[in-house]
Amino acid sequence: MIYFNGFLIYKACLENELFIRADFRDEQSLIRALKHGRVNAVILEYETAKHRAKIHNLNIEFATPHTTGQLLIRLNKEKKAKLPAINLAIKKIKQSGQLQIILDKYEAEAKVF
Repeated sequence: MIYFNGFLIYKACLENELFIRADFRDEQSLIRALKHGRVNAVILEYETAKHRAKIHNLNIEFATPHTTGQLLIRLNKEKKAKLPAINLAIKKIKQSGQLQIILDKYEAEAKVF
């Protein structure tokens, strides 16, 4: 089974074949489909793929990344007043090293900016 890095799931997908889109409700359903052979490959964010494979005891392989990018946090405009506190909290956990401790604990291969 091949696992692709990205955000959507595709059925009968190999690197040089056409993609056939098959939407699933969530990552849980996506992983179950892969585990039970209903799909041959999926596209999913890397850390999510590692985590879901671990909790579902699924041996996966990673192919060439489909897409890459930074994780962004969106905030409802009605919560705009909370943005300075959120940014300060993020800054503090970065500076204290707590964010790196969390990433290391979960063996995340993320880069912190």
